[in-house]
Amino acid sequence: MGYYRFMMYGDDHQRAEDLGSRDMRDDADAQSFGYRVIRDLMQTDARSYFGWTMDITARNRAVVSIPFDAVETRH
Repeated sequence: MGYYRFMMYGDDHQRAEDLGSRDMRDDADAQSFGYRVIRDLMQTDARSYFGWTMDITARNRAVVSIPFDAVETRH
């Protein structure tokens, strides 16, 4: 278990949203959570989040950077 931080950045890196930290089992669990959040955001307002990226970190270690455009949404 560990604390993971979820941060989203707009395409211009000027706009950012800090989703805070969550206690997750491991990197795979944190990444899965990130994908779920991105899918939900893209399904509700894809136009606003086009070009955004989510960075997931654990302490000072980068876990993954997920471009919103790479996440498949379900319809």
